[in-house]
Amino acid sequence: KSRNVSTEVNTVFQNVVAVLNQIDTAKLNSTLSALAEGVRGQGERIGQATTDANQVLLELNPRSETIRADWQALKGFNDAYSGAAQDILTVLNAASTTSATITSHTKQLDALLLATIGLSNSGISLLAPNQANLINAINVLEPTTNLLYKYNPEYTCLLVGAKTLLDTGGYEAPGGNGRTLVLDVGLALGDDPYHYPDNLPVIGAKGGPGGKPGCGSLPDVAKNWPVRNLVTNTGFGTGIDWRPNPGIGFPAWANYLPVTRAVPEPPSIRNLFGGPAVGPIPYPGAPAYGADMYAPDGTPLWPGLPTAPPPMAPRDPGPTPGSEPFIVHSPAQMQPTPLPPVPLPLEAAPSP
Repeated sequence: KSRNVSTEVNTVFQNVVAVLNQIDTAKLNSTLSALAEGVRGQGERIGQATTDANQVLLELNPRSETIRADWQALKGFNDAYSGAAQDILTVLNAASTTSATITSHTKQLDALLLATIGLSNSGISLLAPNQANLINAINVLEPTTNLLYKYNPEYTCLLVGAKTLLDTGGYEAPGGNGRTLVLDVGLALGDDPYHYPDNLPVIGAKGGPGGKPGCGSLPDVAKNWPVRNLVTNTGFGTGIDWRPNPGIGFPAWANYLPVTRAVPEPPSIRNLFGGPAVGPIPYPGAPAYGADMYAPDGTPLWPGLPTAPPPMAPRDPGPTPGSEPFIVHSPAQMQPTPLPPVPLPLEAAPSP
């Protein structure tokens, strides 16, 4: 064993001597001198760097398991990209084709960019002066959009109901062939022009779920049983309803065509004053349509009227619209769809 050790030591020394023979002592001296010169006076910085490296190692040591798991997960990442390498190359190859296409159409692309810039400049020239108008238009549209949103449950029922009407005779009712129209036309006396505030409409119909807008019997009105409970608070304002009023309208004569002559003339309007005739009396002793119900002091002018509430008294709120119970109105006291007869008791049933 000692002979083997001495042989190995001799071999090592021979290798060391061979390496030393290859070193130029002058160059080695210059290198060591330069190294010594470079680190001279840098002890504090080297010590700080060593301390910082120690801090980094102290932070990394507790995370060694995480680092090991990351390196292990890197294999799966590499395997995924290795399997998709051919696809990636195909995409890059296609990208080169796309770039070649773009390069060959440089002039068209330049023209497109210039047209886009021109369009943006035109848009700025159009919209910038109207910025305040656009904001005002959006604010003005808010009540309309809120109203449309309020009644949005009805739109589907309305459209589907219109389609159901057309499919169940709507096309045939006007004429049936798409080019003719069946009309029932008559001449009637003219109505009074619109008067404010007498003819302000009363729009208070309710009856959907919770008093909100609903579909009623739509979309298929043939299945309108049970009848929906509706609160039809509607009308024509404080003026006389034109439907029960047999009087003629005033002005009784109005011709606006003279304004269209070569030398325009004022319209011909006659019989400006008169007012509508009093409507028919519904039943003996009842007030006519449009007649005053109470005197200025609140005294009833017609029999059967309740006493007027005192001035400025709060209005009776009454039930919430749509919450009233459903009451069947049937003169025969029978449901429109009769139910099967109730079976008789066994003791009252006829014997077979």
